[in-house]
Amino acid sequence: MAADVHGIGAWLAHAVHLLPEQGPLGVFVHQNPLQGFQHLPFHDAVSKVAPLRGARPYLDEEAFRAAVAAGRIERRDLEEALPDLEGAIPTPLPLGLTVRKVRLVLLERALHLSDPQGLRHALATGAFVPDPLRWAAVERRLRGRPSSPPPRPLPRRHRDVLVALGHEDPDVIVHGELQRLAASFLDQGQALAHLPGRERGFLVAVLQSWRDSGSLPRGAAGLASDLAEPATAERVVLDSLEALGVAAPDRAAFVEATLLALPGWAGMFGRLERCPDENHVDAPARLLDFLAIRLMIERHLLRECCRRAGVPLAFDELRGVPIPTEPADPLVPVSALYGLVDAVAAHPAAIDALTDAELEACFAVIEAFPPVARQRVFQEAYEGWYRRRVLNGLAALRRSPAASRAGTHPIGGRPDAAFVFCIDEREEAIRRAIEEQSPAFQTYGAAGFFGVAIDFQGLDDVGPAAYCPAVVVPGHEVGEAAVFSDRTLLTTRRRLRAAWQRWLRSLASGTRGLLGGAVQSLVLGPALGVRTAGQVLYPRRAVAASRVLWDTLVPAPATRLISLRIGPEPRTERGKLAGFSTTEKVERSANLLTNLGLVRDFPPIVVVLGHGSTSLNNPHESAHDCGACGGRRGGTNARLFAEMVNRPEVRAGLRERGIEVPTDTWFLGAIHDTADDSVVYYDLDQVPTHITPALDRAHLALEVARRESARERARRFDDAPLGIDPQSALQHVEERSSSLAQPRPEYGHCTNAMAVVGRRALTRGLFLDRRSFLVSYDPTLDSDHRVIERILAAVGPVGAGINLEYWFSSVDNEAWGCGTKLPHNVTGLIGVMNGHASDLRTGLPWQMVEIHEPMRLLLVVEATVEALLTVAGRQPEVRDLVVNEWVRLVSLDPETGVMHVFRDGAFHEFTPDPSDLPHVPRSVDWYGAHRSHLPPAIVEAGRG
Repeated sequence: MAADVHGIGAWLAHAVHLLPEQGPLGVFVHQNPLQGFQHLPFHDAVSKVAPLRGARPYLDEEAFRAAVAAGRIERRDLEEALPDLEGAIPTPLPLGLTVRKVRLVLLERALHLSDPQGLRHALATGAFVPDPLRWAAVERRLRGRPSSPPPRPLPRRHRDVLVALGHEDPDVIVHGELQRLAASFLDQGQALAHLPGRERGFLVAVLQSWRDSGSLPRGAAGLASDLAEPATAERVVLDSLEALGVAAPDRAAFVEATLLALPGWAGMFGRLERCPDENHVDAPARLLDFLAIRLMIERHLLRECCRRAGVPLAFDELRGVPIPTEPADPLVPVSALYGLVDAVAAHPAAIDALTDAELEACFAVIEAFPPVARQRVFQEAYEGWYRRRVLNGLAALRRSPAASRAGTHPIGGRPDAAFVFCIDEREEAIRRAIEEQSPAFQTYGAAGFFGVAIDFQGLDDVGPAAYCPAVVVPGHEVGEAAVFSDRTLLTTRRRLRAAWQRWLRSLASGTRGLLGGAVQSLVLGPALGVRTAGQVLYPRRAVAASRVLWDTLVPAPATRLISLRIGPEPRTERGKLAGFSTTEKVERSANLLTNLGLVRDFPPIVVVLGHGSTSLNNPHESAHDCGACGGRRGGTNARLFAEMVNRPEVRAGLRERGIEVPTDTWFLGAIHDTADDSVVYYDLDQVPTHITPALDRAHLALEVARRESARERARRFDDAPLGIDPQSALQHVEERSSSLAQPRPEYGHCTNAMAVVGRRALTRGLFLDRRSFLVSYDPTLDSDHRVIERILAAVGPVGAGINLEYWFSSVDNEAWGCGTKLPHNVTGLIGVMNGHASDLRTGLPWQMVEIHEPMRLLLVVEATVEALLTVAGRQPEVRDLVVNEWVRLVSLDPETGVMHVFRDGAFHEFTPDPSDLPHVPRSVDWYGAHRSHLPPAIVEAGRG
């Protein structure tokens, strides 16, 4: 038994890598859906896992060919992406064809090799009109050539055989029962009642529920015999596999396929088992319990299904039952060969003269280049086109005269203000808008937790939560408290909020009853109807009025962060250090300032802006927040970092480390809302009087920039007119974020494509279309490469996680993503389902990815090849991302500007095209008339 139990653990450990890793909606953090396969090369992992998930590995060929037709992929990109395979076919190809030429034909022409119905439709409608003489010659030459039927997929479960034979699908019953039970068990506060006894685990609670109710899944009446004796989950799984006739060698694959049949719910059980802190109720989740219940239902249901179908129950016997397959379509080889001979304009007589050996050589090349291999080349070419334009842009900017002056005061004096943003690519536009106003404004980018990983409990929070990257476990806890003069206000606020929440809960409970629902409809219906109409017709005004009313009735007290630890090391109830000591504050402040390269020439005001996103009726709102803050809003981290650097004792410690922060420099925390482009400042009452003029200049710059950012964003929305003015654009994005009926409050990371790690001079004045993470780094301050190691260790996984989640969700939104938002219903406060019952839908909805171009993150680092190899040797996760090409790394030499692209296990020098980039006065002159993605251009404003 012990060996069998160990086997179950190994099966689950393997299967869990294929299941969605997404946590509950409230802590949605972007991550690579294939994170468990990053030890494999990217293309190998995608090709391996996609069939198991029933997903497309890449965009389909029609989408790529549309990109070719639009100029988004050029012939040179396809040629560069094709591997050199000449000589792989022993028999010479006829008609002057080569392996490379054949592959280019298969890429560039829509031959419908894997879509016979599409081929017949194209011929019938005239979408494909072949040359009649060549087509007839090909048909003659292939007449009598045997065609092999498509391969029969190997069944992975009983259900596969039953459905293929035309019988009922047992998953309809199994999934209906599991969805109901799982939702009730994992509910985190939405349902009025949950699964009784869930504190004892899923298996025990479900068995008790079946015993008490006597209501068993339809068609599985034999379950009643299993309810008399308590059983362990391990015993249930082994007994079920034995009853289903699954032989020992097949059990790992069978368990994997069984869990993948309902991946969303299975994945949530696995996630909450590994991350119990995300489970806010007393319901211990175990993937093994979920598997046990599923197999217990299946073994009884399948016995009856197989009996009615007249097939054996034992799985190894069932797989041998013959399943009829569709015969091969004879037009497919005709179309394939026609594409080759037409590409070389072969005469019909030359086609008739082809020998059997020559024909088979042609088809050997075609068969050696199947759809997934063609899509892989397309993907490389798709990324290569963008990479070439971006690297050409960086080279052109470096050649421009103003590049060396970018980011300095026009008279060489002290900068007027500095703004530190999160690296988020959505902040690229607002940074550019600030810099276009004056060369005396500087902007920087850092991972949005700003180097302070904390558990934070805000004034109104029930408990502390982690504000840091998901891979980091905070060792410190920070709280928020009302200032002494506002303690009475705080008590009143809490009492009113508690009363309000009780009233809302009673209303929610009342609507579920016949009498309560009727009374509430009569009494509150008209008022709620007016409110709903306002949220749809006048969303911005409705939200503003609601905020005014709330702030009037329940005003918020002034607060301070409790962050300084004095004396011994006091710990919180959760075992975390209560705040930071002065030494720890100095260390974290010095690290971030050094990372930024902000160690001298400090301006009078440094605004540190975290970011978040506020929208109405948006289950995926947390996905728009800061990934570096654990899917939460980064204002707290910005506020904390500013509070640290403003302390005199911290500045004294920084001075000892060679970082002299002037006494007339002030750091101010703030938060930028990426949905409505608002900016809120913290602790304004603490700003010294002598800083006020500098703060006013910084505030005015941000006011202009946030409107310009809104205008640049608005061009992506079809209901915003091109050429909209900045103020109207700001109102437009405010309405989107406030509207009850808006499925696209913002596009989030939908444009992400690259990251630049280096000095701002590399990119200042370069229009990057809100597509680039911008990470500040000064290689001249990093002789031992420790700074770039810290940066890449934090930025690499965060940037890759965001990029790859968008990549997969846009490649196949139904399989990797969660489909359209329209049928989504929140269930249990943990996820969304389609309608009232479905699998838990994971990934991103279509409305978040519809304009995304799926490309792996292009990571450009201002560091030598040697420095990057050193970092990769120290950081295994960075090494896997780079060496296995989950991101595409480019080294940009800090001294020479020479760029090297990492591919196929080595760095290769990139030679920029000599042509110059377009120059425009301001960003709006480049993007103003376009809704689609744009290549780089040089923006002259604010360059000095």
